[in-house]
Amino acid sequence: MSPPTVSLALRVRDVVGEDQRVSTLSTVLSVGAFAAAIASPLLGALSDRTTLRFGKRRTWLVIGPLVGLTGLACIGLGGAVWLLVVGWVLAQAGWSGTLMAAQAVLTERIEPGMRGRVSGLMGPAMPVGMVAATLLVSLLDFSPVLMLLVPGLIGVAGAVFLVAVVPDTSTLPPFGPREFFSSFYVNPRRYPAYAWAFASRFLMFSGV
Repeated sequence: MSPPTVSLALRVRDVVGEDQRVSTLSTVLSVGAFAAAIASPLLGALSDRTTLRFGKRRTWLVIGPLVGLTGLACIGLGGAVWLLVVGWVLAQAGWSGTLMAAQAVLTERIEPGMRGRVSGLMGPAMPVGMVAATLLVSLLDFSPVLMLLVPGLIGVAGAVFLVAVVPDTSTLPPFGPREFFSSFYVNPRRYPAYAWAFASRFLMFSGV
């Protein structure tokens, strides 16, 4: 979360100057958000049905951080707006895929009676991570590359640790475009608890 809150704004200012910083930053962030909105459900579905021997979750817990780190490197090294856009799209897509695989591990590897407790322990990770990363970036503002790559490398280390300690599970049956798109709708009348959970998370992340 540190690039959109701190690092990316500083890099945009370095590339285009203070006069165009706001408009350029809004463009870069908007394109990246659109990429994340597409990548999250797509990569989550692909993670469910990946059949590589390495594992369906492990595969994306490796690919995602590497793609995300590559995107952050593009932002840190890039000297043009289009490189910032490409870098942020790669970062958003890569880390979104990582997040989808990591969240799936919770439901697959944690017993139902423990999921609430584990989710509660994981909840503070985002705000604590944002504050810690902001402090870290302030200590690394002398180097645009380190300012972006060090938080990314911490994320990679976390993903590698998760790959090392979490066993993988079997894949779901193959599916086509119709099954994929139909999975986005759940009847709120038949599943009211799910509807309330979805609505609460939607509002929470909209606020974030």
